[in-house]
Amino acid sequence: MTNQDRSSENVSQPSRRSILKAGAATAFLGVGGSGLIAACTSSSGSKASGGSSSATATSSATGAASSAAAPGSKSFAGVTLNVACNPTDIQPAQAAGEAWAAKTGGKVNAKVIPYAERATDYATMIVNKDPFYDVLFASSDFVSNFGDRLYVDLGDINGQVNGLVPAATKQLTKGGKVYAAPLFADMELFIYNKADWTAAGLDPNQIPGTWEELYAFAPKLNDGKREACVVPWNSIGVNYWKCYYNSFGQPMFNEDMTQLMFNNDAGLQTWQAIEQGFKTKWYGQAGSNAAGDADTQLLFNQNLGASEINTTGFWAEALSTDPQYKVSIAKTDVGVTTMPGVKSGTSGSIIVAEGFGINKFSKQQEAALDFILYTITPEFQKKLVLGQAGTSLPPSLLATNSDADVVSAYPIAPVLTKQAKSQLTSTGNAPYNWNAPFILGITNISKGTWTADQAHAETAKAVQKLIVQYLSS
Repeated sequence: MTNQDRSSENVSQPSRRSILKAGAATAFLGVGGSGLIAACTSSSGSKASGGSSSATATSSATGAASSAAAPGSKSFAGVTLNVACNPTDIQPAQAAGEAWAAKTGGKVNAKVIPYAERATDYATMIVNKDPFYDVLFASSDFVSNFGDRLYVDLGDINGQVNGLVPAATKQLTKGGKVYAAPLFADMELFIYNKADWTAAGLDPNQIPGTWEELYAFAPKLNDGKREACVVPWNSIGVNYWKCYYNSFGQPMFNEDMTQLMFNNDAGLQTWQAIEQGFKTKWYGQAGSNAAGDADTQLLFNQNLGASEINTTGFWAEALSTDPQYKVSIAKTDVGVTTMPGVKSGTSGSIIVAEGFGINKFSKQQEAALDFILYTITPEFQKKLVLGQAGTSLPPSLLATNSDADVVSAYPIAPVLTKQAKSQLTSTGNAPYNWNAPFILGITNISKGTWTADQAHAETAKAVQKLIVQYLSS
């Protein structure tokens, strides 16, 4: 898998692969993908050659103007929208474009701008006030970097904001302004092998709600080469640290990343809980030293891990018949539930959300807004989750998870709805590499060379130093 940016945190991250729908009332059997997004790609980022008929610009000082008409109900005949995409979003953008074109008479030209080029291209758009791309890919790091210098404020997204997964919208918000509508909302979940739990004398339908309770099961679930839980701590462990920490419902940083807020009891208890996971051998070396979550998924698929922390895309890999995923476990044995918390009655995860915003220099903002609003309609969100948009992605529209067809074909939907109620904060881009101290702390914890107290103190000190260096530079 290629590298990606969960939140542009300067660490190597795996990309999402498409999940192809195999049947309406069965589990997804297509290729899976990581929920940690924004992959590097070799796809061309060249500009499309479609037309650019003008439409009335609708931006204002307070954001894009709303239209009383339902998305796709107005005519945009003669308008061609150029849409800048991430590899994750190109197929949905094309599918939405075809449906929107059929409704409005407009046209959508969707193109991938490779991750390695995207920041430079976006910066160039600002400098040149380039109107070519009307709709722009958005994720937490790009919104954090560019904000209102590039994106139009969408206000309440034409009254739709309350129907979306709150954490997904928050990822695309800066300074209290929403700059993009989330296309999908993925998150980390607890995935486990029901057969392993049954064989160990445990009830696969009663998964404990705290990490401490789960750790007590380690002696029963560790069996030869099989580890109780496989998680790539030493490669991308910051993301899992955040899942633990989020169960306290507290922020890690202030909005501009210049004040650390994890140097507290919640931060210390997070380190202590992770340390206990290694001491009890809930986490073993095979999983902890894996290169990424694609690799731990392969371990889980081969029953070399009785459980894992992973996203819906990787959950789908365990249900796949594709030989590249090396699945040797039964589909019926793949269980999934919400993430445990450090304390009883809590849960923490991280959100993975991408969406589309309006280029503030576009001369076709009314049409651009209409297209973006169409991507979050019940009609298109249902197509997206059911794999009818070239790929399958978890919906950002909460009501989609309650649709009867979705519940039947996508059994993970109720779990996503429940997990969405917990804190899912995944920090945005920072002008310094705060991940490195965390990875150092996690690696030392996994080796037993640091205590939780040491990891907590050293990480906070190192990140504080980075902030001071940044502010004084």
